[in-house]
Amino acid sequence: MAKSDPTSTEPPSETGDTRAPGPPTHLTVAELAGLAGVSGQTIRRFFKDPTLLGTRMRTRVAAVLREIGLAGPQLEREASQASEPALESEQAAAPEREREREPEPEPEPEPCEVPAHAAVKDDAAHTSDAPPSRPPLPEPEAPSPRLPAEDPATDILSATGGMADDGRLTINDIARLASVSTKTVSRYLNDSPLLSDTMRARVRRVIEETGFVPNAQARALALRRNFLLALIHTGDERARVEQVEDGMLAAMAGGEFALLIQPLQGPAGRHPAQLHTFLTRHNPSGVVLLPPLAQDDMIVEACRHAGTPCIRLGPTPDGAGLCSADRAAMAQAVAWLVALGHDRIGLVGGPEGARLAQARELGYLDAMADHGLDRGAALIEPGDNSFASGLAAGRVLLEVSPRPSAIIACNDAMAAGILHAATEARITVPDELSVIGFDDTPLAQMTCPPLTSMQIPWAALGHEAVRRLQANPREIADDAAPPHFGARLIERGSVAPRKGTQEDGRTSLSTT
Repeated sequence: MAKSDPTSTEPPSETGDTRAPGPPTHLTVAELAGLAGVSGQTIRRFFKDPTLLGTRMRTRVAAVLREIGLAGPQLEREASQASEPALESEQAAAPEREREREPEPEPEPEPCEVPAHAAVKDDAAHTSDAPPSRPPLPEPEAPSPRLPAEDPATDILSATGGMADDGRLTINDIARLASVSTKTVSRYLNDSPLLSDTMRARVRRVIEETGFVPNAQARALALRRNFLLALIHTGDERARVEQVEDGMLAAMAGGEFALLIQPLQGPAGRHPAQLHTFLTRHNPSGVVLLPPLAQDDMIVEACRHAGTPCIRLGPTPDGAGLCSADRAAMAQAVAWLVALGHDRIGLVGGPEGARLAQARELGYLDAMADHGLDRGAALIEPGDNSFASGLAAGRVLLEVSPRPSAIIACNDAMAAGILHAATEARITVPDELSVIGFDDTPLAQMTCPPLTSMQIPWAALGHEAVRRLQANPREIADDAAPPHFGARLIERGSVAPRKGTQEDGRTSLSTT
């Protein structure tokens, strides 16, 4: 049977288990000072001799230490004993200090008769013969001013153990209301298995009744874990970023995690250094990488070097990324156009070297070969996922003879460029040309006509990434195979059967 440490300041838990490790007690003076909103010198004076500090300053430091579980019973008694008499003496001495600061009026001399034989000294001589005046007494230390309500440092208890100055509840209030120790409340907030069901229910009931919200900064310091997740992208594909952001925020709703969004800009060679600086400065608990960063080995290595778990979205060299079946989705889009009578189908590809664009182009080539259709180079134009590249590629493809009756773009922005090129050439969409985009971003509903697009579930991918990072970020590499994220075609007004063909092929594309 393990013996409890007689020097430990941690009160025994309500479960009777004295082996439970408490919060880390190796916070630096700078970290404690930042948490309490005071200087490092104040922290040192508190541990050396609390009576050197004013009552409010002493109470602030003691309350913050109690909240993160670093103040043992002995330290709390010393701070309390030092606070109570000091508070009484300070209140009693306040009027005296006020009177000392006010200069006393000099009494007017009483009139008296001076004998004629008395010698009267000169004023200058009188001044020189006067004894030297005593140095003025030092001004007593004024009590610390009350902090404004919006200052986070005011989240402390008063000397009597009541509510914080700004009216917010602290972990000490919850412990007092639930008749348990602060360690029990801390274990409840950290979902510790050492807490009994009875104690857990008691603390939960008080928290629900009071609406208590724990101090995230204190918890982050105590647990040595930052409740931040980061979404890292290149600044391109804003619509895709917004979809992933929506999914991540939905997964975080009601929890204690917050989201940081960071673009890596400039040449790709500078991205690893930018990411390393960001991770070192903010120290998030995990990051989500969007294409094309997800396939960059240097980016992944920067995360590993910083000790930050990462989830990659989209196809990756090792197949570990969370992604949908983009290759199969493109093949089914081609098959749907073929069923509508289109036999000459063009493609606007994505950036060279991007695995996501490669997967979609391979799906196009697979389907064209399966149906015995021409898939020559004249029907494939490169793009860079921008509207301008889609416009340029559309102009080229519409000059090909014979002209394609349908064109698929690897994203919605390039598909919008193709629609613009068709308008320039006075080609009617969808009567003379059918156009399909990819990703089904909000842009697809803003074009004229509205764009038919293959919906890739980026929001669901972001949601799943957060779930994995919250569950156990250090073991995500050992997680099971990625779940299946299907894609489906969203039909709008940019596709029609080829003239002269039956419409029996117009059927909605099911989830791939």
